[in-house]
Amino acid sequence: TATVPTGGWHHVAGTFDGQQLIVYIDGNQVASAAVKGDGEAGGAIDPATGTNLLVAADSFYPNDQVSGAVDEVRVYQRALSAAEIAAQYAAASPVVGADDPDLVLRLAMDEGHGQFTVDAVTGLEESVIAGTWVPGHFGGALSFTPSGTLTSRISRQQENEANGASFAATVLTDVFGYAPRCGRPTLRDPGTPRGISGSLHGLTCRGRRYVVTSGPGGLRLATVQPE
Repeated sequence: TATVPTGGWHHVAGTFDGQQLIVYIDGNQVASAAVKGDGEAGGAIDPATGTNLLVAADSFYPNDQVSGAVDEVRVYQRALSAAEIAAQYAAASPVVGADDPDLVLRLAMDEGHGQFTVDAVTGLEESVIAGTWVPGHFGGALSFTPSGTLTSRISRQQENEANGASFAATVLTDVFGYAPRCGRPTLRDPGTPRGISGSLHGLTCRGRRYVVTSGPGGLRLATVQPE
């Protein structure tokens, strides 16, 4: 276990390479443990396909919520090295590590207002449930306090997920093949017909809006021109 110091901004990172779980605070390793990730006896990390990622709260224990501000949330699809984490901690701007091809989520939280923050990798809007916009370490940030509203929302989310709320993700990736990577909109197997005819609207990536159309010839991705 490790404790994040109070006061000021602190860089917190965790890595898991399939065998070892490591926690870093302000560029230094502060805790580690051997952990299985295959769901076998003694395993502590299992795949959670279709489960929403929550920032500043725990979907399984809704009362466990962060008190403090959060900025520059990132998820990579590989375990970063100790040197890479130290470099991000020491960086004077958020550009370090932002162009890594293994970056799959980046919430800069620079909007400063509203009920959504945009994932810089996919361009998708993510809901802000119980946060307050504040100045961040880089640009803006979101400040959180324990909230009964958030607890209620998480409880409803758990119920929805248990009844198939991952359906939306299935529609996006399996039916319409939408799988943005590194901030670019892409389609999986666009030449393969999906057996349905229709269009998927409301997709955004790096400030641009897109529509995916499914037809007999497969999938087509088009840019929506501003009105």
